[in-house]
Amino acid sequence: MKKKLIMTAAIAFAVLAIPCGSGALSTVSVASGNNTVASGNNTVSTGSTAFENYCDNVGTEIAQAKDGETVKITRDKNINALPNSIMKDLFKKKTVSLELEYTFEGKEYKVTIPAGAAEDNDIPWYGPLYLQMRYGK
Repeated sequence: MKKKLIMTAAIAFAVLAIPCGSGALSTVSVASGNNTVASGNNTVSTGSTAFENYCDNVGTEIAQAKDGETVKITRDKNINALPNSIMKDLFKKKTVSLELEYTFEGKEYKVTIPAGAAEDNDIPWYGPLYLQMRYGK
């Protein structure tokens, strides 16, 4: 109930805050899956997305893994790219590897980022083909 109230309030706020220059009605898009209401350049966030929560959980799993363990992201999670935050978590924990199974354009892939091989850079996303080229077998 609280989440619906927040969404309703956010939608009302977004609709009221839309600049309607020259009498034209601006478009409002509501994405309930990621809890975001957007209008032009205005975005109202109503909480974390499921994907953000999942990334936080993977980060915690990496941080809590014992030396030599492999954190696995299986195909059923429908993840085929890694955000920089997960790569940074791996970079910090040099004794843990990550195995990612995914499907991209109908082809199945499995990549393993070995312990100590994570990258420390500012790439926002590590896409499926980059991961395969860099870490695939």
